[in-house]
Amino acid sequence: MKHIEQIKLPLIKGYIKTIKSLAGQGRNFYHKFLVIPLSSWNSHSNSYDLDELQKEIEVGRSIPDIEKLAVSYKRALIRSVAKDQFDLTLPGKLSINYLLDIQNSIDLANRIESLQFVNILHKPFLDYSQIEYRSMNTRFQQELDTIDKRDDLIQAISRMKSDEAEQLRSERERSSKLVDAIGRRLIKLNTADIRKHIIAYLISVASPAIPELHYDIDPIIEKIERMNHGYRKELFDSVAVIIYRELMNAVKNSDLKKALRLISKFTVLFRGDPNTPHYTEVDAFEKIFFSIIEKKNLWDLM
Repeated sequence: MKHIEQIKLPLIKGYIKTIKSLAGQGRNFYHKFLVIPLSSWNSHSNSYDLDELQKEIEVGRSIPDIEKLAVSYKRALIRSVAKDQFDLTLPGKLSINYLLDIQNSIDLANRIESLQFVNILHKPFLDYSQIEYRSMNTRFQQELDTIDKRDDLIQAISRMKSDEAEQLRSERERSSKLVDAIGRRLIKLNTADIRKHIIAYLISVASPAIPELHYDIDPIIEKIERMNHGYRKELFDSVAVIIYRELMNAVKNSDLKKALRLISKFTVLFRGDPNTPHYTEVDAFEKIFFSIIEKKNLWDLM
């Protein structure tokens, strides 16, 4: 398996959402795919006091002292999965906080402790993602098979391709206002802050009703790309990861209307690009959807 040598935003987003998903799956999954891998980080006994380690993390973050922060996170995570520790929420909370701090600090992302951390979790998280995908794929197919008996789903699908002039005009005006607001943030040149707002914009406006609408943000992305090569790819890969994880959550919660909206957004943003993270998985969900449309002879909805 390929060794992770650089920690980028899509990986951080994916890891955080995976940890949250594991926490919602119950003790067995959480222990197998998070606690046990973290337990393998260091075989030596760790006698550090967790409360003191968490105080050191706060100190390292506030100074900032990147070395102290990285070492304290490693010690705290190892201690959090010790056999005499019974707060099972702690490994997940510490892991998410570590990832958020990595997201906010290139220097922390480049620390050996941070690279060890993401590599330890890499294979177990991939294994869990495959298990989750297969389970949600089956569930999606079973629930979508009742589509012809659910008026709410039929109406939701019909609205996806709405060409009502008022709705289209409203969406274009909303997109323009959002782009203008993001553009004003360029003055501060805080690319991380702008990235957060662009990601939210792309997920919000992507729609099969106006499939070209999200291109409104392209001039801003191109301007940042000229200063920060690779910005566009990292941005869109992050969007793909977020949409996919939200899709898994929607299917898990039997929210088929939201699941269908997310599939349509992913398709609008990434159609034709198999190198997109989770492209194969979302494509499979889309194929299930169209197979059900074919089976139920509901093409008039499309």
